[in-house]
Amino acid sequence: MQSELRRKFIESNIPPAKELVETEFGTVEVREFTAAGFDQFLEIIEAAQDEDPAKRKRHRTVALIVVACHDPQTGAPVFTVEDVSALAAMPFSRISGLFRTAERMNRVQDAKKSSAVPASESSSDWPESTE
Repeated sequence: MQSELRRKFIESNIPPAKELVETEFGTVEVREFTAAGFDQFLEIIEAAQDEDPAKRKRHRTVALIVVACHDPQTGAPVFTVEDVSALAAMPFSRISGLFRTAERMNRVQDAKKSSAVPASESSSDWPESTE
């Protein structure tokens, strides 16, 4: 027999939250992570664990963007894991709107510890937007 609590979780089928972000290149749909998306986010970060601390921080920034950003017309991801290096080399001002929206929606502050920490419990050390 299924518990009532389990049934509520499984049957709720609440889709991830979405928010449109205007960029100089067009509109991007930033989404809340699913559990699978959070795993992908962690995999991108873990790929940089043997790198220097600055590169790990860039991977965290870019991982948020890669996993959370989708084409609002098709629903397809805008970026892939293969885009990590190119995104990391971009000026932060070009991707800051996407990053800040993805960070806020997913409340991820310290992924190197493999946990999501509510933004209200941790201060961000990321640069202020120049937009």
